[in-house]
Amino acid sequence: NQHVIRLTTWNVLAQEYAHHHAFPYADKQTLSWEHRAQRIEQILFPTGAETEFADCICLQEVDPHQWYQHLFQRYGYQHIYVKRYENNQTISETK
Repeated sequence: NQHVIRLTTWNVLAQEYAHHHAFPYADKQTLSWEHRAQRIEQILFPTGAETEFADCICLQEVDPHQWYQHLFQRYGYQHIYVKRYENNQTISETK
């Protein structure tokens, strides 16, 4: 009997870094949070009869992290949020 774990990892680019001057090839609509949030949800939780979501999702640069908390709750996921500070200390929030 074989066990399979589906894992997704993705640096979603914190919104504070999603500026046109940093990504001149991207139009401003694509960099807007409204557009990005919709696309992130579509990619993480695609629709379709044979779609299986990842068992474990690891994201980097999750800002605003409250939006991700609600997203994961909506799809029945538990989550852990870890914020890294400049002095390399971390604080975890488990939900």
